[in-house]
Amino acid sequence: MKKGFTILAVTLLTFILVGCGSKSAKKLSCTMDYSSKAGMPSGIKMIMSADINFTNKDKIGDMTIAVTFELNDTYKSQIDTLIQSMDSTYKNQYKGDHFKVSTEKVSDSSFKTEIFMDYKNMTDEEKKAANMAGSNASESYAVNKKDLEAQGFTCK
Repeated sequence: MKKGFTILAVTLLTFILVGCGSKSAKKLSCTMDYSSKAGMPSGIKMIMSADINFTNKDKIGDMTIAVTFELNDTYKSQIDTLIQSMDSTYKNQYKGDHFKVSTEKVSDSSFKTEIFMDYKNMTDEEKKAANMAGSNASESYAVNKKDLEAQGFTCK
């Protein structure tokens, strides 16, 4: 009987510590090809992706936005200038302790800018500067998926 009680106690303790039955964190991954959007030069292909990690309480934890540029021969010679320009632009917009911006050359004709945001720790001022609605923004998986798809993103 004592052995049975010990096994039951260990099993219950394991479920409590592991969190059996609790919601697990989700990840929303979305992409969009901006190449055909108004205002994009015909020699530049721009692909944007958003990876949003949600906490187990269905709130945004952090996210990474990546913008990949592929240049045709017309713009290929300007790649270093474009990299500096995009890096500077994004670093000026996304300032603060909860942002990390990096831009790297992928090949002779493409480069990628990544913006990491530690959303759960951002201040309302940082959210506003990043064009997010601050504390009134919806943080749920379902609402974000619907909003991104309405903007033309494909999400999974």
